[in-house]
Amino acid sequence: MQQSADNNNDLKFNQKTAWFKINCYVQWFPFEDQQQRPMYYHACTVCKKKVLEDHAGFRCENCQRTYPESNLNYNFSVRVGDYSDTMYVQCMGEVGDAFVGMNAKDFHAISLENPEAVKKMLYRRMF
Repeated sequence: MQQSADNNNDLKFNQKTAWFKINCYVQWFPFEDQQQRPMYYHACTVCKKKVLEDHAGFRCENCQRTYPESNLNYNFSVRVGDYSDTMYVQCMGEVGDAFVGMNAKDFHAISLENPEAVKKMLYRRMF
């Protein structure tokens, strides 16, 4: 991991997003603060931007409309590592699906029913 990052000049100077394919293991999930900062957010069904819940449904400031439903999308960081180093990576959308092992809608349902089951499930995904 460290060698890939060192060899990428754009990443060194924070000029662009970098994409790497690495073999690593997950060392940390943000399951400690699920009540304060969930691993997912409510997104607009049209433009995928974050929406705010109000009395009439979900309000998208980007579209300037209120919708009865929203999509749930992952947005969280994990710490991953290999033999050379560790780093935090941002997991959004389908990447989050792969790390957690289920989509954000199903994860949300489980987290409302049984928060302890979520901790156990995420712990099994580490190492």
